[in-house]
Amino acid sequence: MAWTGLLWLGLSLCVGQAHARDGYEGHVILVAHQGPLAHRLVRSVCLAHLDVNPEANRAIATQTRGAMQHAFSTLKNGDPETGLAAITDGTITTQLSAVEMVFKGLLKKVDPFLAGDALSDKDILKLTFKSESLTKYWRSIFHSLELKTTVNATADRVAVARKLSFAGEQNLWLQQAGKEACLSIVAGGGEAASKQITNLQNAVLELQANIFAITFGDQSREIAPPPNDAIGQTMFSIWQDWVALESLFDVIAHQTVERADLSDLSLSIEFLSQSFDEVLTQYDAL
Repeated sequence: MAWTGLLWLGLSLCVGQAHARDGYEGHVILVAHQGPLAHRLVRSVCLAHLDVNPEANRAIATQTRGAMQHAFSTLKNGDPETGLAAITDGTITTQLSAVEMVFKGLLKKVDPFLAGDALSDKDILKLTFKSESLTKYWRSIFHSLELKTTVNATADRVAVARKLSFAGEQNLWLQQAGKEACLSIVAGGGEAASKQITNLQNAVLELQANIFAITFGDQSREIAPPPNDAIGQTMFSIWQDWVALESLFDVIAHQTVERADLSDLSLSIEFLSQSFDEVLTQYDAL
């Protein structure tokens, strides 16, 4: 898929630029991309399970699994291609071991599915626990790396790191919303899916408030408007795309869902996710 190449090109450029500045900045950027991926993996498996764009969603799941494996290998063993060294800090290596354990547990179900085996609705619903654990562990690793990076960083680099963190969080909420939307259908919708619908609505509320704040600024939350025209234009496009996507989430949360709605949701999330990765690249170039 074309967007996959763009994502990895942007990530490679980010990592290369950051590595030139500081040994840990490249790791921070790599980890910033990981939080959303567990939700993305479960969402794509869930949609393929429901036979929604099955070939495309299986391809997304396969690519996401590969990206997660590559990132973990890079952090654990280093990567000569990007110039990133292996993480040797004891606290972070312990956190990475926890990531590895949960990730292997997730793949015990995902790998057979991608190889052609079927999963039950119950199996699909259980995948969310692994994705939530992975997201929490990646967030902890991000903050550990961020702390080490900011010890020797200049004030402007600290500010950029914080913007990267905040911008990256939006893709996480997006992928979680998409995952919960699909799981709500698997759970049976209505009262049977009350937990998934509540999680979906919470993620949508976070996105609504945060995308607006990043795009236009929010003095009450001390969030400045975009620092330059390029980021401002990207964020305004994201805002417009989000307004359309939000209505799809609302349909899933409150009405009977048609297969076409899920198909549109799948495609829209992937497009918006690419835009979020573009923002991460633009912020890192500051």
